[in-house]
Amino acid sequence: MSFFIHYDPNNYGTFLEGFVLSALPQPIDVSPDFATIGISKGISISGKSFLRISNVYLSGNPYVSACQTYNPFLSVYSMSATYPALFAFKLPASAINILSDHQIMLTIPAPSATGRFDIIVENLAGYGKLTQFCRHFGDYQPDYAQGIPVFIDNSEPISHP
Repeated sequence: MSFFIHYDPNNYGTFLEGFVLSALPQPIDVSPDFATIGISKGISISGKSFLRISNVYLSGNPYVSACQTYNPFLSVYSMSATYPALFAFKLPASAINILSDHQIMLTIPAPSATGRFDIIVENLAGYGKLTQFCRHFGDYQPDYAQGIPVFIDNSEPISHP
C-alpha cells in the first residue's frame, strides 16, 4: 500500500501521523479456484511479498488426515500472539515454485475429502491466509473467500460473471 502526502506550503498543519510498511505475505488470488478428490494439481497464487517465503500450508477438511500442528513463531515473543499455531499440512519445498514477488506456483497433493481448504503463506514477517487477503470485486466475493472448494468429480464449478 502506498501513501501520498499532499504538501501545501500555505498550510503548515499537514503532518503524517503514521506509516505502515509490511513484508507480510498476502495471497490474493488463486487459479484454478477449485480442487478435486484424488487429483493432484498445480495452482497459481497471486499476491504480495512472495520472494522470501519459508513455508506454505494447506489447512482444512480435505487435508485433515495429513495435518499437524505447526507453531512457526513460538520462540518469537513479539509475534507469537499475532501468529498462533496452525493445524495444517505443510507442503514440501519441492511443491513450491516462487516465480516472482507476486506469483507462486504450487503443486497440491490430491485432497482426500470434500470441503474447503485455505492456503497459508509464511515468511519471517508472519503468515497470510488466502481467506484473509483474497481479492473482492465490488459486491462480488469469490467463492474461495471461504476456502478453496474440493469437488467429487472433475467438473468445473459454475462461473460467476
